[in-house]
Amino acid sequence: MGAGYKGRVLAFDPHVAPAVVPIETVRDRQQVALGGIVTAVAVDRWAGGVASLHATISDAAGSFTLAFVGRPRVQGVGLGQELVAAGTAVRRRGRLILMNPYLWLVHRSAVRAVAA
Repeated sequence: MGAGYKGRVLAFDPHVAPAVVPIETVRDRQQVALGGIVTAVAVDRWAGGVASLHATISDAAGSFTLAFVGRPRVQGVGLGQELVAAGTAVRRRGRLILMNPYLWLVHRSAVRAVAA
């Protein structure tokens, strides 16, 4: 399962959220899964005026922006929602974001950390 990315396959089970890493550890171009609570939601305009939902998630280590390009709304993504998002971190306007990430709506008890 998964989607191709430059010949690689991101293997995520669509029914089980993957283990997450602390937000503060994310680096540019790294494939990651992040877990947190949605603390901010806004619609931003991208090139060509495309409306895109930006949701900020926070964990104990920091905050991270999820960008849903071309989607001004995403069902289930709202303030206070706990979720896991996965994809490749990219830099936009000097900040790391996940663009169009895989998404699992979860309860905090379902979020697993990556084993050290």
